[in-house]
Amino acid sequence: MVFSRTATVGKSTIMAREMSTTQDFANYICGPRLHNRYLMQLFRHMQPEWRRLMAGSTHKTVYMPIFRQLQILLPPLSEQEEIANVLECLDDRIASETRQQAQLRELKAALMSVLLTGELRVTPNPEPE
Repeated sequence: MVFSRTATVGKSTIMAREMSTTQDFANYICGPRLHNRYLMQLFRHMQPEWRRLMAGSTHKTVYMPIFRQLQILLPPLSEQEEIANVLECLDDRIASETRQQAQLRELKAALMSVLLTGELRVTPNPEPE
């Protein structure tokens, strides 16, 4: 798992294969007691904590000693998997809702354009008697 510790602090992902990264990343190889998807979700949802831990005058970063001292809750592996599954489902739902919201905004903009230019006329329904 790789974690961005500068510029886009808090972004994390699981690498599909072994790779080299720059010093702007912290890399983790999870052992048998830590599920990589759980750790990734944990890191992603720690944004307020990462902002608090950022330091530096020119380029804000989370320094490596912070990672060496990091302590996390470590539930049983099966529970870690369940937590990761639930949070991934929520992430998928948020992404889907965000896409749908963008489509609705585009539709609204298009409708506003044709309505305000008079390209499309709307006649109100008369009230029933």
